[in-house]
Amino acid sequence: MTEETETVAKPSLKVEEIRENPLLNRREVLFTVFHEGAGTPDRWIIKKTIAEFLGVPVEHVIVKSLTTRARAWKTRGHAHVYDSKEELIKVEPRHLYIRNLPPEERAEALKALRGEKKGG
Repeated sequence: MTEETETVAKPSLKVEEIRENPLLNRREVLFTVFHEGAGTPDRWIIKKTIAEFLGVPVEHVIVKSLTTRARAWKTRGHAHVYDSKEELIKVEPRHLYIRNLPPEERAEALKALRGEKKGG
């Protein structure tokens, strides 16, 4: 799966708005991703692109939502960029945190989560 992720063309990112939220120690980012000729990029790819654009560690970014219209090569989205990974884990729901993990880690986290539910 790693080879597949690396061969995907990097989408271009346009940041529409960045709002500071000092109460939760985060920045709220509204963005548009252009992916001409390809399907909607994976959250992990978008997350890495946002982190690189803003110059922050990938672990501090969480993609909240993505919306792509039919037959359009652009996706609008909303992400939060935290000052630390601990703040992100404390504030964001666990299902969103799992959804934003790299594909390999996501599979392991989902397996562990299912194990918790069966045992509980």
